[in-house]
Amino acid sequence: MSIDNLKSVISRRQGVLMPNRFAIYMPVPLFANLDIRSIVSAGIAGGSVASGINSVFNDPRDLTFLCKTASLPGRQIATTDYSTNPKPKKMPYAGITDDVTLTFMLTQDMFAKKFFDAWQSQIINPDYSVNYKDTYTKDIIVQQLNKDNFPVYTVLFKNAYPVTVDAIELSADSSDTISTMSVSLAYDDWQSTDDLLDATLSSLNVALPGNVGDRIGSLVDDLTSKFNSI
Repeated sequence: MSIDNLKSVISRRQGVLMPNRFAIYMPVPLFANLDIRSIVSAGIAGGSVASGINSVFNDPRDLTFLCKTASLPGRQIATTDYSTNPKPKKMPYAGITDDVTLTFMLTQDMFAKKFFDAWQSQIINPDYSVNYKDTYTKDIIVQQLNKDNFPVYTVLFKNAYPVTVDAIELSADSSDTISTMSVSLAYDDWQSTDDLLDATLSSLNVALPGNVGDRIGSLVDDLTSKFNSI
């Protein structure tokens, strides 16, 4: 196989994929923090009242932007030896999936950490009783994007929830690195789709039922405009 053959195949297949082109979507609460002291502090830090008001709202895209690494799932078929003669054959009997792991960059308000801590608190109560599964599971989406940031492969993880929020390493020697946190999520099953338009629309509907994202964006823009004029 020559280099020219390889180039021809890559060109015919629209180029190679880059692992840094991806997006995730998951539901986030509309309101981030209604504590007035936090709002005022955010406003002072941001230099305007609008900054403080905007800190109340979670932008659904924040987790996408903060996600440093993600993974597309693999799938393993469990087999058992079956034999009616001296030479056994492997027979499939179950599908096995691994947890999906996401790594997030941490911001100074600890948004990602607080988000997943709150999510886990919805699973197990302080008395160690476990809530009903449909009260804490969420559908999440991971997409592989091409060089134009268009989704070419989309995976929907059904009924996902965080089983592990890894410890955050602190070090006096790390003055020029960004703190990160890894989260492992279990799920019932995953499904991929080849219909890119429907996949994108579905991802938005799963992450933001009823086009909540558009309403949030309009609301934040209106509030920002009003307070910037004060």
